[in-house]
Amino acid sequence: MSKVATYLQGHITGHVLTRKDVCEKYADTLSVLSATPEMVVCPRSTNDIRKLVRFAWQLAEKGHSFGISTRGGGTDPTASSLTHGALLSMTPSMSTLYEYEPKQHLLRAQPGATVATAQSALSLHGVKLPIPAEYPQATLGGAIANGELVDGSAAWVHQLEVVVDSGDVIQTGRISKHDFNKKSGKQGREGDIYRGIDTVLEDHAELIATLQKSDMHDRSGYPGITQVRGRGGSFDLTPLFVGSQGTLGIISEMIVEARFAPRERVYAAAYFANSEIARDALDQFEKQSPALLEYIDGAFVAEALDQGNIYPWLKLSDAQARQVAAGTLIVIGFDEFNDRKRSRSLSKLRKKLDKLDCIYTTSTESDIETLRRVVDYTALPAAHADRAAPEIVPGFYVPRARFEDFLVNLAKLADSLHVDIPLHGDIKSGRYSVRPTFSLQRVADKQKLFKLIDSLNALIVEHGGALVAHGGEGRLLSRFVRADWSDEYEKMVDEIKAVFDPHGMLNLGVKQPVELRELVAELRSDNSSNATL
Repeated sequence: MSKVATYLQGHITGHVLTRKDVCEKYADTLSVLSATPEMVVCPRSTNDIRKLVRFAWQLAEKGHSFGISTRGGGTDPTASSLTHGALLSMTPSMSTLYEYEPKQHLLRAQPGATVATAQSALSLHGVKLPIPAEYPQATLGGAIANGELVDGSAAWVHQLEVVVDSGDVIQTGRISKHDFNKKSGKQGREGDIYRGIDTVLEDHAELIATLQKSDMHDRSGYPGITQVRGRGGSFDLTPLFVGSQGTLGIISEMIVEARFAPRERVYAAAYFANSEIARDALDQFEKQSPALLEYIDGAFVAEALDQGNIYPWLKLSDAQARQVAAGTLIVIGFDEFNDRKRSRSLSKLRKKLDKLDCIYTTSTESDIETLRRVVDYTALPAAHADRAAPEIVPGFYVPRARFEDFLVNLAKLADSLHVDIPLHGDIKSGRYSVRPTFSLQRVADKQKLFKLIDSLNALIVEHGGALVAHGGEGRLLSRFVRADWSDEYEKMVDEIKAVFDPHGMLNLGVKQPVELRELVAELRSDNSSNATL
């Protein structure tokens, strides 16, 4: 790989790094998996990406392929940006916000720009992107590639510039049937891709029609295939790249749509010592149609308190404080644009809360925003330096009607595995996450981790849910979600991958079959903050 790095450094304007200490730095993300790349490439332009990919394509044609993965902020817990080959790091030199068009609310940017930077710039115009990024280092390119959108839709992504496996650059966007016929008639990789996807649409038309009629909570594979063909025969490849996790091409530029944002949100936070009462209260809260309705296991609150955090409104007796982990925290938020409507909604909510057996507070300030982050304190338990609580399943779906039953069975699963599995999530969308506590230094716990993912997946499916409802499956969850796919859906996913990446160069092991022994070999052996924060 050193000869490859030397050759590339002479042909690109960015940096090619092979130092062991640098490569080891890029081995860690927020995932429990770890992989050290042989080479880190920090491109300065789309042309740099083209040259790397083109070179890899030429080697692959001669039977000497190496994998290429793309990394933004390294915040995906499913290990979608890990590789033992060449890693493209977008944040050092491809993080520019080019321009904002206020009439259509369109932002043109490079993929390495962070979501936090973009949101800050857009706030000056009273708009924001529909990306609920939890970490400040999360990037726009990563958010699109991982499908980390509010509703999982590609509708807000207007256009992408993508470097495909041959090193060619294509521009995605909705085109007419006439323009599609012109593109599909071209020679070269762009024509091959349009013809290939058209064939996939024809061969799996019945399956795609069925998926279009479903709720599409499952975001694993390439669910964007259902949005490719539009009215009048129009065609758009953009939905395929949203959530593709770098397996179909490398995003080098984007045009995304921002939306008007309320200037402030009003909140209420209620702690229930009795979890059953909390779950019963959810029905009352839902009737007010809040913008936010979060369910947070009391174990998260207990850990935050143990680490010295003080919430003045949460006045507990000594006996109550010892049992706080058995309770439930509910956070309700309203963000109507009209101040009077927000105030009225909050007033109605207070009247409900006064009648419930709970401790609550209401606020328009940042203290409840801070309270919502109690989940973070569980990542590194203060009293157990030999343990960590990584986020292994970032967003699974459970139908609202089955939520209570699911919680009962999740508790039984925790007892059977002798692992704490606190849950938090959004009642409105039905998307949740868990933070089980493990020691990644113990072989028994490593084995238990994969058993937990397998058992959790089975439990989710049993209750009509999906393991991947937010983001993608990455490398960590790929083998588990594929086990629940129909034969035809699996065939279609593999065909889509083959259309874009016939040589198997792009993000190997992501959205592909992965042997359990490979995952076990890549598990981290430490509980450091790199794995969890």
